[in-house]
Amino acid sequence: MGSSRLPSTTASDPAIVVLTERELFGERVQQTRRRKRAARDPEAIVRDLSELSIGAPIVHVDHGVGRYQGLLKLDVGGENAEFLSIEYAKGDKLYVPVAQLHLVSRYSGTAPELAPLHALGGDAWERAKRKAAEKVRDVAAELLAIYAQREARQGTAMPVDREMAEQFAAAKIPFIFDPGQGLPMFGKEDLQRFVSQATWVAVNEYEWQMLQQKTGWTVKDVVSQVDALIVTLGSQGSAIHTKDGPISIPCAAPKAVVDPTGCGDAYRAGILHGLLHGLDWKTTGRIASLMGAIKIETRGPQNHRFTRSEFEQRLAASFGA
Repeated sequence: MGSSRLPSTTASDPAIVVLTERELFGERVQQTRRRKRAARDPEAIVRDLSELSIGAPIVHVDHGVGRYQGLLKLDVGGENAEFLSIEYAKGDKLYVPVAQLHLVSRYSGTAPELAPLHALGGDAWERAKRKAAEKVRDVAAELLAIYAQREARQGTAMPVDREMAEQFAAAKIPFIFDPGQGLPMFGKEDLQRFVSQATWVAVNEYEWQMLQQKTGWTVKDVVSQVDALIVTLGSQGSAIHTKDGPISIPCAAPKAVVDPTGCGDAYRAGILHGLLHGLDWKTTGRIASLMGAIKIETRGPQNHRFTRSEFEQRLAASFGA
């Protein structure tokens, strides 16, 4: 359509009448933006599905928790199409076209056998989402208040201890730079120096974002200076970046979620085990992932116990032989 500021025009050859938007509708059409859903990595979707077993809990963003019943082909309009089958409470079933797999994700709540199934057409899932959103807002408001109070208080600057890292580097002793919650106290130059001296760097997703912001470095910049950059991603597992490329490590499923305190430390214990025994990064990451899962099953940061045989059996069950 033409601009509403221009009059209509006509042409005799060919016979065309051009009308403005305002002449047709009386007012300018208002275009609304649709909210885009966060895109999911197609490879991650396929990987998630390949790791699912029949009967495993699965989550549809619009319908909630059901149980995965596999992939099947259905005749739609005279053509065979592939669908993902999900069974909900009362035996109701939902068939999700493979083109909409971005709406489906693995269940990451309590033990799989205890997963609460929602009913199709019910409002329990919407209530659960609203309740979760309210909790997020409450936590965000509480955090904002805490940080506002911290900003208003007079603090004491703590000196950065550079000596130990320098001694390790000078003696060619390999070490992991794992700044953790202390990362905000480091400036750009300190962080760049620590990374350049370290053999490996280990951070969680939030710490990695902060490290990037403070140093201006990318994954490629960090990996060019260390043997590996290890980034834990919560329920999405972890990523180990090496000079040979990134290695995606999925989460090992815990038998029950009891207490996450110390999960990161347990994961790092698995990393240290792999480094000490010269294991490849894929195996090392899987051991670390399972260590984190086992820790989550026990209350307290250091109360988890297992035998070598038990660990090997669970490692095979979680990731295959």
